[in-house]
Amino acid sequence: MLNQYTYEITWSEDDAQFIGLCKEFPYLSAFGDTQEEALKEIKEVVEFSLEWMKEDGEELPNPIGIKQYGGKILLRIPVSLHSKVACQANINEVSINQFLLNLISENLFHSKIEKSIECLNNIIGTCETVSDEMFFQLRRNSKNILDQQTSIQMDIKEYTAEKLPRNLELETVV
Repeated sequence: MLNQYTYEITWSEDDAQFIGLCKEFPYLSAFGDTQEEALKEIKEVVEFSLEWMKEDGEELPNPIGIKQYGGKILLRIPVSLHSKVACQANINEVSINQFLLNLISENLFHSKIEKSIECLNNIIGTCETVSDEMFFQLRRNSKNILDQQTSIQMDIKEYTAEKLPRNLELETVV
């Protein structure tokens, strides 16, 4: 089960080390001088936590990757926000469900793009001298990422506009 959990390794400027995280255990972290070391350390911390939870009879979190989702969300929102969302959906000539799906999808992809650009900026910042060739390669990579974001947004809009039934609504409770 240990290898089925979702791990993330990020660089910490403050600590000048890599940090290992586990999505199913958001309160755990571990450090390492290399990505491999941080991954090894976080897996050890997770393994220890699993043993401790078993001994205490606690329920173990299911790995995100094997969790099954039904594709339906019950969302409680204030009446005023519901009205604004319905108005914006109407202006965009889509259902409330399609409108919210577009917003969620665009935001998820946008944050991935921002992380990629931040990573590229960190790479540039850590280089004492950047050759012209390297600079232009990094610029091309940044442009490719932005082009991919635009393409993904267009794919999402086409999918929601053409593939999903227009009468499919997100259940809301007012």
